[in-house]
Formats: sequence, structure tokens, C-alpha cells
Amino acid sequence: MKLVERKIYLEKLENLRDTPDIKVITGMRRSGKSVIVQQFINRIKQTEPLAHVLFVDFTRLEFEELKDYRRLSSWAEENRREGVRNYLVIDEVQMCEKFEHAINSLHASQNFDIYLTGSNAFLLSSDLATLFTGRAMVIEVFPFSFAEYRLYFGYEQRVDEAFDDYVRKGGLPGSYVYRTETERTENLLETYKTIVQRDLIEKYRLGNAAAMHCIGEFLMDNIGNITSPNNVSKSLSVKQVEPSHVTTGNYIRHLCHAFIFAECKRYDLKGAKYLESLSKYYLYDHGLRFAVLGNRYVDYGRLYENIVYIELRRRGYEVYVGKLYEKEVDFVASRGSERLYIQVSDDISNEKTLARELTPLEKIADAYPKILIARTHHDESILSGIRIIDIVRWLAGEEARMSVASRIRSRVKTALAQDFKSVADVNGRGQAEFDFLANSGLFTVEANGTTFVTSWSEAGADSVRAYKDKVELLGVKSGIVEFPLSVEGMEQFDFTRRSSVCNIGDIVVFMNRDGRFLAAKILDVQVKSRGASRNLLSFSYRVY
Repeated sequence: MKLVERKIYLEKLENLRDTPDIKVITGMRRSGKSVIVQQFINRIKQTEPLAHVLFVDFTRLEFEELKDYRRLSSWAEENRREGVRNYLVIDEVQMCEKFEHAINSLHASQNFDIYLTGSNAFLLSSDLATLFTGRAMVIEVFPFSFAEYRLYFGYEQRVDEAFDDYVRKGGLPGSYVYRTETERTENLLETYKTIVQRDLIEKYRLGNAAAMHCIGEFLMDNIGNITSPNNVSKSLSVKQVEPSHVTTGNYIRHLCHAFIFAECKRYDLKGAKYLESLSKYYLYDHGLRFAVLGNRYVDYGRLYENIVYIELRRRGYEVYVGKLYEKEVDFVASRGSERLYIQVSDDISNEKTLARELTPLEKIADAYPKILIARTHHDESILSGIRIIDIVRWLAGEEARMSVASRIRSRVKTALAQDFKSVADVNGRGQAEFDFLANSGLFTVEANGTTFVTSWSEAGADSVRAYKDKVELLGVKSGIVEFPLSVEGMEQFDFTRRSSVCNIGDIVVFMNRDGRFLAAKILDVQVKSRGASRNLLSFSYRVY
């Protein structure tokens, strides 16, 4: 199976690295937690060669004896190395009964940087304070985003075609390896049945298995609809399973704890309080809807709403349904001091539909951004102060990129000599050759009304270090030797670094405050201090 670097999660883990917290990686089965852990271990080994990593995978038979928490604690201490940093990484920790006793003891010793993964209610944030005596930090892993989906398949399809496939396939990468629709669907269905049967019905000894399956199907068929345990119970009475509203509420909570569904609560915007009576429920992976329900009528507006909700959660927003008098806003998304009001729709080409979607947003009096996300197939537009954004472009990151660009207020104010500037041709292409150790390592590229101030320093005899200091973002990716064909190809680069070493033949990408991209391919590096006759950096480039 092809592996995709899950940058957002690796960055979170990197930021928490070597802190005294217990790091907990949780999320839906088969969402990629184990792969992320392995990628993080590889990062540790690359950046800290002397570090000692103790890894336990409780899904493998070789670690069976460590499922006794006492043996787990003893094994970790016995295998700890003196004089180096020790990392303890445990995959599917909940398979060790009373694991919290071992973890608390090892954490108290201060000898380990501890990372845990799990897929059930034992690792919910609400329970961590009870489980662990030290502070625990939670990293919730979601199924593949649309951007990650496209990265997996290498941008082989046009973006709109890729989105149509993503809507049906969902974000569980384990299903992507199957060549036929039938095999892929069977894989997703098996994943769902395993979670419901093994992780819920058997584990918690739930007595009404038929009711659990019916409740799951009902919620799938009503994603994005306001509902309650009482409403679900009444609807199921016709199927003769007749769970009480209490049982229904408990089973819904189990489905949420297993990361099949997420509850989105309602919030009274005028009264500034949560409403407890009714909620909306969304699938963590929308692909399960087609696997379980087949081609039963699909409300694509609700399905897109599901996709947007999970994407907002993936981007770090707290999300709830906004109620204002008799109107409702699909989502109110908060992240720190940032707040967004969002409506989601399928087709807004009809004037009545457009007016219906805009009205709730127009009723909100404050100045926070208001956005309508729909399948428009067009560039962003503004109507009555409300941004109208195509869902495909929003998910692909175009809107996010421009949003980040607009928040950057710093301006580069450097007067550069002509020798340290290159002007691209009408196609945005050019070549530069200059002394990269002069002029503070700065070199300007101009093309079609936009400017890039690149920054460089010495790294080796045939390498340089590129910096993002004078631009907004720096993108790197090993193994890429050809310029991307279009701006969409930029998504394969890692834009999380401040600097990176570039060897001859490598391509590095700069993104400026205008949201434009410059891809530079290193052609030659010469350094006087390393035996060359001069200091020289030569690169060809393309502006997107």
C-alpha cells in the first residue's frame, strides 16, 4: 500500500516531542494511526540517531506477554538505556488490561517520552484525567482529507473528477488498494462491522445487537438532520427492534466513542449557550455511508455538509450548529480568536436555493467572516459580503492558502541591486546565477506582477540551505526532480519547515504573500571555502 506522509499529525507530534506530557494518538480504526506512529519513529531516528525507541504493537503476537501491565512496566525499565533519550511508543494500548497503571508508573519515573495509540472510549479526552496522573495531550487522527486523497493517487485525475471519487470512496486508505468497486466496498463494510460487533456489541456486552445496527443505519441515512435519542427510538419502532430512548442514547454514545459518528451540538447564538435537547450526527468517514446503505437515495447537500464538518474538525476548529431565532447556520467554527459562520449546499444555481442558503448568514449581525460552501465549479465570489466558495477548491486547500496569505501583514522592504534580481519571461520561466553569500543571501525573482525574495546560505560543497524568512512558506520534497505541471502539484511538498538543505538537482518551492508559487531547481553550487574559485548558486525556475 502506498504511504502518504500525514504532515498535520507529524507536526503536532514534533511540537510535543520531549515534553513531559503523555501523548495520546486516537481515532477511528484504520484511519492511519499506526502508520503515523511509524513515520514519527522514523523522524526520531533520523533527527536523533542516539535516541532509544522502545516500540510495542499489541496487534502482533510477539508482544502478547506484555499485555500484563506489570510485565509491560518491567520490560520497559529493563530495556531502557542510560545516557540517551528513551522513547516509549505503544500501539493499541487498550489491548493491555489496566495499562494505565504501567503508564502512570513509567511516566512518574521521568525516564521515558511516552506515546500511545488507541481506538476506543478508553482514550477519550474526557477520561484521560481519570486514567493518567500526569497530563495527557490528545492528537485525534481523522481519515484522509481530500488533499491527502489526491496526494495518494498522484493527481492523476482532474480535481472535480477526483472529488466525485472521493465522495464515494471516503478517506480510509486501506480500501484504496482494491481494484474493483465490489472489493473496496466489502473492505469498508467489514471495517464497519468489526467496529460495531467487536469493539461495541461484544466488548460492552450490548444486549440488543439488532437495535445497534438499526441505529447506525438510521444515523447514516439522516446525517446532518437534527435528531435525538427519542426521535430515533420512535422511528425504529416500525422495524420491531423497539429500543427505549435510554438504550438508544447509550448506543449512540457508543457509536460516537468508537469514532463512527461525531456529535455536533447546537448553540444559541443570541443566548450564547449550548442547547442540549437536539444534535446533528456526522460520519467520521463518509465512505461508510455508501458501503452500508448502498445506492439508497443520497442527499448530496447533507453529504457535502458531512465532509465539510469533518474537514473543519481536521483543521483544528471547534464546530457546532448555530441557532439564531428560528434560523439555523450549518456550522459555527471557532479556533482561538477566529470564528467562521458556514453554510453548505450542493447546487445554488437556483435563485430560491441561493436565497435560502444566504438568509441565515445575513441575519448574523457581527463582523466575523460568513461563508457559503457549495458545488459551484467556479472561482470564489462575494455576494452581500458573504464569500461563496466551491467545495472542491476549499477542500483542495486553495481557499486555505489564500486565507493564510491574507493574514500575513509583514512586508519585505529590502533594496536589492540589479545583480541580485531576475525577471522571468512571459511564461514565468527563467534562470538565475549569483553569489549567494553576498547581499545577506537574498535574491529576488520577479514575474507577471509578483515578487519572490528568496534567502540562501551555505550548507555543503554541492548544497545550499533555503529559508522561508522573506516569503510566506517554503516547500520541500525529496525525490522530485521535475517541475510540477500545475499549481495543484504543490500539494505534494512539505510546507512546514523554516529551512531546508537542497542538493544539486533538488527542487524547492517558495510561496509568497500573494499566494503565488516559485519552484527552483538547483543546477550548480560553488563555495570558495570548500575549494571552488568563487561563491555561486545557479538555479532554473518556474513561477505559478
